[in-house]
Amino acid sequence: MRGSRTQPQAGGFMASAPPRRGGRRGFSNNSNNHGRQGRNNGGGNGNSNSKGRRFRGNCHYCGKYGHRAAECRKKQRDNGATGFTAQAQHQHGQDAATFVAATATTPTQLHDPLTWLADTGASHHLTFVKDAFVELTPHLQQHHPRHITAFGGTRVPVRGVGSVLLHARTTSGATMQVVLQECLYVPEGQANLIALGRLTRDSSGRPTGHSQRDGADGHYVRFSHGAEVKLKERTSLRCWPIVAVGPSTAHGLTADACKQPQQHAAAPAAQSKVQTPSMHEVLGHRNDNDVQQYCKLMGIDDRNAISSKQCTTCAVTKSTRHSVSKHAERTQVPGERIHADIVDWTADSPTGKRYSLVIVDEGSKLLHAVHLNAKKDAVAAFQSFLRETKLPISPTTTALQTDSDAIFLGADFQAIVKKHLKQHQQSPPYTQAQNGIVERQVRTLSDMVRAMITGAGLDASYWSLACNHALHILNNMPRPSLHGKTPLQIVTGSLPKHVPQLHIFGQPAVVHISTQRGRLQPKGRRGIYVGYNSSSNSHLVYFADTNTVVSSIHVRFLPFSKADDVVDEGEEQHTLLKSRFVFKVKRDAEGAPTRFKARWVAKGFSQRPGIDFDQTYAPTPAAKTILTVLAVSLQRQHQLHQLDFKSAYLQADLKEELYMELPPHFTDIGDGAQRYAGKVCRLLKPLYGLKQAGRAWAKKLHTFLKTNGWAQSNVDACLFTKLHDDGQRTWIITYVDDLIISGSSERHIRACKQQIKESFEAEDLGPLTWYLGLHLTSPADGVLHIAQTQAINDIVNDYNLAAAASVSTPMRVGIDASSISEQPDRRLPFRNLVGSLLYLANRTRPDVSFACGLLCRYMDRYTTVHWQAAKHVVRYLKATSEHGLLFKRRSGTRKDQPLDLVCYSDASFGTDQLTGRSTTGFTCYINGCLVSWSSRLQPTVALSTAEAEYMAISAAAQDVVFLRQLLMDLDEPEAGATKMLTDNQAAIAIGNDHVTKPRTKHIRVRHHFVRELIADGTIVLQHCPGTQMVADALTKALDKQTFEQHLPRLVGTSTAETEQRKAVEGEC
Repeated sequence: MRGSRTQPQAGGFMASAPPRRGGRRGFSNNSNNHGRQGRNNGGGNGNSNSKGRRFRGNCHYCGKYGHRAAECRKKQRDNGATGFTAQAQHQHGQDAATFVAATATTPTQLHDPLTWLADTGASHHLTFVKDAFVELTPHLQQHHPRHITAFGGTRVPVRGVGSVLLHARTTSGATMQVVLQECLYVPEGQANLIALGRLTRDSSGRPTGHSQRDGADGHYVRFSHGAEVKLKERTSLRCWPIVAVGPSTAHGLTADACKQPQQHAAAPAAQSKVQTPSMHEVLGHRNDNDVQQYCKLMGIDDRNAISSKQCTTCAVTKSTRHSVSKHAERTQVPGERIHADIVDWTADSPTGKRYSLVIVDEGSKLLHAVHLNAKKDAVAAFQSFLRETKLPISPTTTALQTDSDAIFLGADFQAIVKKHLKQHQQSPPYTQAQNGIVERQVRTLSDMVRAMITGAGLDASYWSLACNHALHILNNMPRPSLHGKTPLQIVTGSLPKHVPQLHIFGQPAVVHISTQRGRLQPKGRRGIYVGYNSSSNSHLVYFADTNTVVSSIHVRFLPFSKADDVVDEGEEQHTLLKSRFVFKVKRDAEGAPTRFKARWVAKGFSQRPGIDFDQTYAPTPAAKTILTVLAVSLQRQHQLHQLDFKSAYLQADLKEELYMELPPHFTDIGDGAQRYAGKVCRLLKPLYGLKQAGRAWAKKLHTFLKTNGWAQSNVDACLFTKLHDDGQRTWIITYVDDLIISGSSERHIRACKQQIKESFEAEDLGPLTWYLGLHLTSPADGVLHIAQTQAINDIVNDYNLAAAASVSTPMRVGIDASSISEQPDRRLPFRNLVGSLLYLANRTRPDVSFACGLLCRYMDRYTTVHWQAAKHVVRYLKATSEHGLLFKRRSGTRKDQPLDLVCYSDASFGTDQLTGRSTTGFTCYINGCLVSWSSRLQPTVALSTAEAEYMAISAAAQDVVFLRQLLMDLDEPEAGATKMLTDNQAAIAIGNDHVTKPRTKHIRVRHHFVRELIADGTIVLQHCPGTQMVADALTKALDKQTFEQHLPRLVGTSTAETEQRKAVEGEC
């Protein structure tokens, strides 16, 4: 029979999974059925087979007739079981397992919320008490049973599964919390069951650290932290000493025992749960004593109290060193001594503030803060404080204590002190303890600000709003040093008339729109709660889109929704990805370390195509696109700025459901990491290393730019342009997490930065000076130099060539590179070196393009000749490390004058010693700035010099078309046809003449693309003397004199003068 169900014993429970949908027949206890499923080891109430016949035989344990030893109740009682017997049916394949079968003698003993039976053989906990759950989800996994067979044979469903909290009495008399994971919720059941086996081992069989033992006076369960519980004997059952069930607070267990702290790249496997906020969170994560005092003073019943020791946000944001005891005389008279300090928050607020002048009154503990754009503004802020404060400030009694900051010692500040205060005391440098009162308050303020913005999931720019809210809380918080009074109460003599209706900082809020609006327009506007306005007894709500704060009493607050991010291993049926830590040192243009980065990355090679990812391509801008934008920006006198996105991939969206293991040794980091043992993460964000991470980030960034009015280029997906209403232009180039902004108006550049920073976490790097390993000089003088000096120095040092002799050309004339090896010496790092040289040749060093292109032809068959030739290139670069692309603004060019695009094309006929093919070389200039070049082996053998030159023109024309379209997207169309210069008259004739001749009839049709471009006026071919053909340096190795003749048009130095260096003696 299919999907056979096991019948319950009289008065017992049976938990069973749903029947199978196919496969082999159901289980049978027939001993001859070995070919199917074997014997049924848990087939119900002692039946010998599925037809319900009673077992005919004696028990091997008690000797009685009618049951087996595995079903013997006497054996169960002797072994300490409650009468609940685990009877799992073993199935094959993906069939669900059948779980708990149980019997109980008297049902009336069981139907009690505080009666929890202990069973050594059960495989799952179960309960009918819903209030016992801290977390409950109706979504059952494959291994969870769907039904329980209760007393009288009634079949009742399993309604959910979750975490249960019990309060048990220990042997010492104390009360402890016991957490039951994966407890089944059976509301129509009649008993609560604790499976002792699930306490000592988790679902995967690993020990939990808990244990059980039989003592002389009963059965004990010992927990890993040392507490011990003795089970109570009740007839033939063992019961737990339960004094209460369910969470005592809404947060206490959920945040500490059942959940894990949130991380940016993880998500829940169970259902999210909306939680009621505690006053600890509402009061900005203040300490427990202050929260209790505040609730007592204001008459607030904090039903959902949470201890600061249980708060994960406090643990992360308020970690401190051990304090050092200090002794000092303190005044209790308000206004007698005030303390001041300047705080650098290291991030700009939405209004551009970065600093705060914090002032503390020693007698009343009243706090005051003014946010500043710059530290110099502290003078005016202090003067404003003296005018507006409620403190009794007097020139005869009030003293000021500060540190020795230059602002406080300045003449302007001292003049104010002399006029309004009695004296000014300064603590020496590096002796913060002498200014300890304000230092301690600054730390308290910083902790609250950090906790509030972290708990709300906001970025650091919200510090000013969080600081204002924290000041209001601190000034209205009872202090033990003030005998339970608040600082504001000490100064004003009374409590506020209205009890403030505080909420969690950053909580979503909807403000009613009271102004005139259309009938179909929204009636509310969504923002975030940032504080309480005591003067009007209203709420303060911040709107990020307009960067404004409004005060209103017509506010509706939306609940926070919190979710787990770390789940039990094996809870989800997915392939787990591996992960690791990657450590990197970021350096500046001089090679000095600027940041030490540790990044948690996924091992994307373990992803399965079509399941874990789909498309992976992510566009990056071509080097010629970047150089073209730089050249045009120089000619049009644009400003160049740069933005850097912080952890860019983590700001994108991930559509696939992926699970990942924690990196090796993660749990060894510290005590806090131990809680993650046996857990895996579900990824919410495309972590670095995922195959689709780059594409997901590019999609989000590009969608944002297009949504906000930027036009995407037709030829390069990473170029975006915008024409403003005032006629000004702004361009953007995206390269993964780096952004170049070019604009004719500084105002529009600032607006662009602000718009991006409001939607992404990004750092403003200011003017463009260091980009993708390129060092750029300031173009203020009309000259822009782009070099890779640091990269060259690294190559020289990596290959121990710092002491090698310099040379004046990248490759010797007449070098014989035709000798090859089918088994090259792998000990020579030839491939690595050539790869590093290509990085230079393709970006800023066209003078070594031919040498690198030639070496690339021998990547799998190199010899020592090629190795020496590669080192020769390094020696040349060592001598010319300061060389790079040199862009100059063409003098006398009007802003409305079209830019000039010119291309030089050349070829060396049949110079490849292995194939007899020719080499193509070309260079493209915009107003004299080299933006594109190439040196490559032609795809086929040319039969004549003219044919080789014509094929080179065809290759160069493709780049010309690209550059013309790029200029069109930049709103800089070229006037007329682009001049293409070649030193071969026959090639020009082939392009201009559409007649097929005997000597040109074999030329492939693809190269006649040139004729079409000439016909439609895109290009025009012109002759150039061979001595002026700069592309000649990209087709062959030249002697020193010829090479140095062409060098100034390829590279230059930042002094705009080509340095001529002589090769040392013994050059080879």
